[in-house]
Amino acid sequence: LERKGDIKKPRQNTVMPYIVYVYDGIDIEEDGRPKLMNIKYFGGVYEGSEGVKELWDEEYAYISSAYDVDEIEQIYINGDGAPWIKAGAKYIAKAKFVLDKYHMYEYMVTATSHLKDSKQDAIAEIYRAIHKKKKWMAEGVFNHILEVTEDESKYKAVERSKNYILGNWPGIMLSMGG
Repeated sequence: LERKGDIKKPRQNTVMPYIVYVYDGIDIEEDGRPKLMNIKYFGGVYEGSEGVKELWDEEYAYISSAYDVDEIEQIYINGDGAPWIKAGAKYIAKAKFVLDKYHMYEYMVTATSHLKDSKQDAIAEIYRAIHKKKKWMAEGVFNHILEVTEDESKYKAVERSKNYILGNWPGIMLSMGG
């Protein structure tokens, strides 16, 4: 490797372990920090679509042994939108994918970091579109950012961010309580 970024995807010699945890809810500690209640961790290396199905089958086996499945109203699968995470919503009954707010914000920052003084305004506009539940409005903000972006690599980063946010719109709507 001569410089950062020389490794190109897909990586043939990389193993990606998965980790999933199930919990009952969130409690607030005395210091104000959130704490997951009754947490159970699962993880391992699961290869291919069969491996992903195996992982989620294990999760569902645990859920159905630890809880009365008929009494569960909703299961939320919170994550970054990776295909293996979204697959959980297909394999787990009553499950819906929710995009975590950390990754949502990370992509907003990537799309706006070059805007200098107007960065916070652009992020606020994206949040405004999300809170109003108007995907077309968010798309318009990203399109405006693209119009004022001259650097080619930054342009591609804005496009990736736009595709990520718009592609995960249903999961964003759930993460924002809608």
